[in-house]
Amino acid sequence: WYPDKADEVCFFNRGAWSWPDKVLTLQARQEALLGGAGFAAPPTYLVTSTADDCIPRSETQPYVKALAAAGIPHVHLRKDFGDHGFALNGGWTTPCVKWLT
Repeated sequence: WYPDKADEVCFFNRGAWSWPDKVLTLQARQEALLGGAGFAAPPTYLVTSTADDCIPRSETQPYVKALAAAGIPHVHLRKDFGDHGFALNGGWTTPCVKWLT
């Protein structure tokens, strides 16, 4: 990640920064992805960690607000599950399975 390119979406893959083919399509429809015209999403169980220093809260809140505004069933479980990449740790999986069933 380069701070001077914070407004760009890039991916680090096999030792080089690149733009996957579909990124430009997603960027063009970003408003729809975040609750604008054409927004659609399935019921969502979103898990984020307060200890994640890679993805700040400001990055997930627009999506959570869009789900709520659209009346889409969702759960946003947010607590200290550890740093980015916490995987199945932290005890969030049991409530998720219960919600899914």
